[in-house]
Amino acid sequence: MTGLDGAQLARLLRDLHATAAAAAQRAAQSARTYLWLRARLRDTDVSTDRPFQDRLCTHFAMRGKLRARRSEFFAWFDSVRTGDGGGFDSVLVAVSRLTGQVEKSVASQALALLDPQRPVIDRGVRELLPRYGFEALGEAPEFDACTAYYRRLDGLFAQALKDPRWAPVQQRFDAELGDAADALHPARKLYLLLSHSRRLIALLPALQRQPVPAVVVAAADPAAPKARLHLCR
Repeated sequence: MTGLDGAQLARLLRDLHATAAAAAQRAAQSARTYLWLRARLRDTDVSTDRPFQDRLCTHFAMRGKLRARRSEFFAWFDSVRTGDGGGFDSVLVAVSRLTGQVEKSVASQALALLDPQRPVIDRGVRELLPRYGFEALGEAPEFDACTAYYRRLDGLFAQALKDPRWAPVQQRFDAELGDAADALHPARKLYLLLSHSRRLIALLPALQRQPVPAVVVAAADPAAPKARLHLCR
């Protein structure tokens, strides 16, 4: 399922390219914390490791009712830390059950820590994407609306990452981010860009936009044998 039409996606990638260097500077600490947590996730007892818990709380921006029930959250997270959490719907149910609220941000952050290919729903993403025609999600959505949004967001990530115009965006982001870039999945880089570019993109009318370099695709040799393509699942 795709999230944007061709023109909308082109505008999004153009603007992400224009802000990639500045966004990487803003995202650097988040990237380092994410990698620190990922490196320790499989070998730590989340239910008892206090330094890990403290970093996790900060990284997930846990507050309010969820922070008050953090011990229960850590016990649940420890039980799924070596798997995939069972998918977004299952994670959202488990986390939201602790507070009686739809905990979209923490649930998606938890899933993305378990599976680096997954997108994240946070305020920056929710407020940036409607600018390009992506359906908006309210601050306090119902459960079904949230899971439907997540599926569309997952489709948008897949759509953007396979687009040839993503490569120069990623290259510019990587160049500014430094060593951490090699360890991050492209989906995590896209999330960081979306999350940290919202305010930068709002200023773009006053800045000089830089076009995304054109991607040259070599013409196929008509004499070459036809190759069969297999769909990766």
